[in-house]
Amino acid sequence: APNPNTGYVPFAARRGAAAAAAGGVKGPRRLPAEVLRTLEGVYTRSPWPSKDVVAGLFDLHRLPRDTVLDWFTARRDMDGLPHNPRQAKLLARSNAAAAAEAAAPQADPQRQSRSAEAPAAGPAAAAVSRLTARELASLRSALPSPTKFKGAKLAEELGIKAGHGPGLEISGITFVARDGAAAWRGAWRR
Repeated sequence: APNPNTGYVPFAARRGAAAAAAGGVKGPRRLPAEVLRTLEGVYTRSPWPSKDVVAGLFDLHRLPRDTVLDWFTARRDMDGLPHNPRQAKLLARSNAAAAAEAAAPQADPQRQSRSAEAPAAGPAAAAVSRLTARELASLRSALPSPTKFKGAKLAEELGIKAGHGPGLEISGITFVARDGAAAWRGAWRR
């Protein structure tokens, strides 16, 4: 209520009047960038967080459970993932089966004769990416552990061939260390 002498309306009353004029519905508050980075990091590990992960997000950022679950629901909607992880596994299996069926060679005699007539192409040139030693070390540290069973299995699926040599191959792309120190020193010489 405005002050009858001055006409001053307190802030809380003005905010309440503005909310009433807008239909009484306040928009969702934006989450801070640090919270969004944490949520995205958790989402990359699993789009369906466990109860312990949700509790950990509360402990870390003081996010209410409903806010976290709403964010994950909206993010799964953006990616087109089902909200039930069991449905997602079934969908992934059916997609993998359809892809394997499409990739299987077909028994078409014309297609086989055409492929026999075509000259055999040599192996495609492997792509090479030169990284600084720091970038290469960071890439190696992000890879799954080859000594663990799940890590070795994932490395095999992703086509990761990491040796003790200077290079690292991931899905046909070879990453090698470039001599960054010489280039850096050369840039300063005039």
